[in-house]
Amino acid sequence: MKKKSLLQVFIFLNLFLAGLTSCKKETTLPNSEEDIELQEVTFKFKGFSSVIKPLATTAHANRQAAGMSFSQQQNFSNTLNASETSYLYFWSFNSSNLLPDVAIHRAGSGITLESEDDQASYFPGYGNDQFPAGYCLSTRGTQSLLFAMPLNEVSELSSLALDVGSSNTGPKNFGIYYSVDGGNEFTLISDDNQFTNMNAQARNQFTFDLSELTDALDEPDFLIKIEPFAGDRGSAGEYNDKTGTFRVDNFRLSGVFDGEIIDDKEPLINQIHYYIFNADDHQLATEGISALDEKTEEENQLSIRLPSGTYYAFFVSNTSSKDLLLPAEINQASDLYIANHFDNAQAIIFGATTPTFDMSTNVQLDVILNRHFSNILFEFTDEEDLTEIGEIHISRVHENITYTPFGSPEAQPITDAATIRFSTPFTDGENIISFNQFLGETAVPLELDYEITVLDQHGNLLRTFALQGKAPNNVQLIFKGELLSGTDRTGGFLIDWNHHWDDTITESF
Repeated sequence: MKKKSLLQVFIFLNLFLAGLTSCKKETTLPNSEEDIELQEVTFKFKGFSSVIKPLATTAHANRQAAGMSFSQQQNFSNTLNASETSYLYFWSFNSSNLLPDVAIHRAGSGITLESEDDQASYFPGYGNDQFPAGYCLSTRGTQSLLFAMPLNEVSELSSLALDVGSSNTGPKNFGIYYSVDGGNEFTLISDDNQFTNMNAQARNQFTFDLSELTDALDEPDFLIKIEPFAGDRGSAGEYNDKTGTFRVDNFRLSGVFDGEIIDDKEPLINQIHYYIFNADDHQLATEGISALDEKTEEENQLSIRLPSGTYYAFFVSNTSSKDLLLPAEINQASDLYIANHFDNAQAIIFGATTPTFDMSTNVQLDVILNRHFSNILFEFTDEEDLTEIGEIHISRVHENITYTPFGSPEAQPITDAATIRFSTPFTDGENIISFNQFLGETAVPLELDYEITVLDQHGNLLRTFALQGKAPNNVQLIFKGELLSGTDRTGGFLIDWNHHWDDTITESF
């Protein structure tokens, strides 16, 4: 492990972004305090503030990706109509975090654990009609789980449902309670919920009728508490309240919401990554992540103190629902790569490399960030009604695209995400769908190869066909043609580029 010098500590303390906290890493620098001569470089970011919509608070920037695709979010928010019962909150845990996939009010929602080590773990979970069997929440020595779900503008509650399981020595029963005053007092919903399947980690499904909880309506401090206990053991082992594990999956609250969904379509991540390298040997000098908040373009800036020398920097911003694929450790510029999960379909990713700059005195640099993606748009020209379409799946056939700005790193990112799903895409009368394809920065058009699968409302296959095109970054690639006509053929889209970006490409099919 590299020994940190005193200067490393100084740089750590002097790094800031307009008052926001950042993460950083420094390389070996002069060993004595007398050798330290720090200058300040200020990077002013331009070219992207009109496109990236900042989040309301910096707390959002530290959230991990929700387990729900953008198209699923659209589908859920479209179902939240007045006087109709729908999901108010849903935790699938498929993204291995405690964030809700569906939330009428993200601010104030969350989970509090009281367990032997207060740590959340994630293991293979149980499928649901809305989510695949990804992961579930697992806690050890569980005393209670507390779900916070603000119910502002909720006029009716319907039900609470969840899947639970446990280890051989874990709890096999639980009590469930609710509170309308933030946890000062709890009211019993059900005190005996005995498992019927005693096998280790086996699924037990529970649904609770909440239609009589009128005192909870429009309450901002609504809580659900789960308290596991030993229960009847049957063929299971002896209960261990210290090491036994308790699992929860597909936790969902249904009811009628009379308000307007805003937060579900907001990105969960809004941050910028930076890497500064020594120009002489290309070794990493410092790196970090900073949140972007509600600032004007002139106020989006980063100030760093560095010793005298010559440097260059790379920046990449991410406004989306998933983290970028980046190397866990960088020693030199050639180690750097950037990639995106294909199903992170609405990601807005900008980037830039600076020229070299000399730190013999304080420096201010303008950094113009450019789109590192292109928009892929499908315009369907069918004359017939397309509302019979239940889903459109777009799968990438090409390899996931990795951008390496300074060479070919030994390590490469791995992602299994290969399909974007659009559910009931044509309910609004518009025959258009689109997504953002990450490309990095490339003047040479890259080969893009997609397979399109069309399903009806019952999940029956209507058509599968392939489309190919080429695009550099910062263009709109338009595939234009009929979706359903001639379902026995595989091509014929018109392809074009939209240069309202840098260019537009249209291809017919």
